[in-house]
Amino acid sequence: MSNPQLFPGENSTDPTVLDVEGYALCVFSAEGQNPDMQGYAVRLSNFIVNVCLALLIRYSEEDVAESVSVLLLQVYTLLVCAFVSLIRKQLSIADAHFALTSTVSPLALYLLYASVRKALRKSSYLFRRLDDHGTYSTLSLLMIPMWIIMNLLIYFTDLFSNTCPPITFASWMLFEGGAVITSFIFAFVFTGLIVLTWIFYSLRHFRDIRGEYRRHKKKAQHWKRFTWLQWLPLSLKSFILAQWDVITKSHPWILTLSICTTYVIWGSSLILYVTDLGEFYYDLISGIQSENGIAVSPYTPPPGYDPLGYGQLLAAAVAFPPLWQVLGMIWGSRTKLLAWIKGYPASLWNGIVFIFTGHRNPWEKVLARRVDDETYSESLYDSVPLTGTDEDVKTVKRASSFVTQEKFDTDTLSNPAWRSTTSLDYSTAHPTSTTLYDPYHSTL
Repeated sequence: MSNPQLFPGENSTDPTVLDVEGYALCVFSAEGQNPDMQGYAVRLSNFIVNVCLALLIRYSEEDVAESVSVLLLQVYTLLVCAFVSLIRKQLSIADAHFALTSTVSPLALYLLYASVRKALRKSSYLFRRLDDHGTYSTLSLLMIPMWIIMNLLIYFTDLFSNTCPPITFASWMLFEGGAVITSFIFAFVFTGLIVLTWIFYSLRHFRDIRGEYRRHKKKAQHWKRFTWLQWLPLSLKSFILAQWDVITKSHPWILTLSICTTYVIWGSSLILYVTDLGEFYYDLISGIQSENGIAVSPYTPPPGYDPLGYGQLLAAAVAFPPLWQVLGMIWGSRTKLLAWIKGYPASLWNGIVFIFTGHRNPWEKVLARRVDDETYSESLYDSVPLTGTDEDVKTVKRASSFVTQEKFDTDTLSNPAWRSTTSLDYSTAHPTSTTLYDPYHSTL
């Protein structure tokens, strides 16, 4: 429904555009009015905590369960408080939008992805480290209906403290599309770099990808009947997995850049580049109104507005514990970190040589390590004693494509199962995800 006072007919004639503009003006007018919910310290603290938790989950050996618990507590605190405020009609549409944006973080999506894999009885790096804790997966999966319900309430109900004009489904999709495009403002360059680099690596690793593609198709379980129906999905899946394995294992930096890009996108959706959201959205509304011939007045903060109030200081204090844990983890790993920094120039040069000449192919190192792993797996029973039924020995399950569902003594097994990453065919001593792993390193 259009608002004739704000959008005269001579400036816009499309009803869908008028609906979106009217709805956007209504939402933007309440943005930034609640500093305890959308203040800069709250938004920045939320971002820092999420990044620190991601680092702790990936690199720390002791703080995984605690970090996941903190993440779930953060998500459920925002969502439950938003629903309670909504029931009491004390929640604005702008605050509801912010609650959704804050909880749909890259780390929350990864936790949801790992939970879905666990529900499908597939291996998951995260839940191997969590010892397959069912509570975390259940709480993670419950985030999906909560996000959907909140989104539907935002656009199709009038339960909020401020009432906005109703919009059609087409207008809703247009508004969502505009929000997504805005979130990519600072990520377009990184996204383009990732796509172009991926295409170039795909061409450079053409033979490697072809060999890996054949390996994936060969080890797949083929149907006894109607094999022609399986051919297309199996070929597509094998091709995607082959590209993923070859490129991410040979050049893990591109995976790290992709994860950093997702955080840049999320940070843009939190509008971290603006300190005062109230003034930012007021200027945006003023620009829209000026284009429609409506006089605007200078921005004035709302009564009682305090950018450094109690909620802001409390949010800043919440970010301190995970940040301190990350600093402690970095200090504890300073020797390895300095060694990686020292060897980085040589690794960078090897990568440049491969790009221009095709020599010093890091995939050859991965293949050599895979052969070593196969030999190790075949002789594993000879070197590791099996535990009896009456022996009180701490055990772990080794997740491997060669040896599964067996228990081994952790004192004799030098590479615990949690060290394996995205593929079970590679050595657990060389994690190749977002780590300091270097395929060019001379020790490989």
